[in-house]
Amino acid sequence: MRKGQAEASGDAAADSPAVLRPSGGDGVRVLVAEDDAANGFVLQVYLQKLGADVRLASSGTEAWRLLAAERFDLVILDIVLPGMDGLELLTRLRAPAHPQRQVPVLVQTGRVGQEDIVRFRAAGCDACIAKPYRPEDIMGMVVGMLAERGCALSG
Repeated sequence: MRKGQAEASGDAAADSPAVLRPSGGDGVRVLVAEDDAANGFVLQVYLQKLGADVRLASSGTEAWRLLAAERFDLVILDIVLPGMDGLELLTRLRAPAHPQRQVPVLVQTGRVGQEDIVRFRAAGCDACIAKPYRPEDIMGMVVGMLAERGCALSG
């Protein structure tokens, strides 16, 4: 996969802006695990424009604590994180006993070799996007992944 290229389990949403509304009534909750503050901020701004409630974690350990304490509809996960790397976090999240093992995970990474993608898939990621990417590309993937989970799209 080349930088800026996306690979997902389903089709990305259309290019038009959408607002995310979960079928259950609560706001769509997204966990962004990203150690680069600027990247995390950009993702937060774009996700909030779509109506998502965003939690940021700057380490794998912090993301793991949030996953233990709160419910999420989607996780955007960087692979290279301090404390606990994204691959370890993903493996733990997909354990049969974890209550959020079904939450969709979008991996964002600079590791774009085919062997890396195979490892991420084997660990349980639902989609991957290579850094650097355009914000509209990852947002299209987010909208598509959440739509597959029953979030109504409007806007």
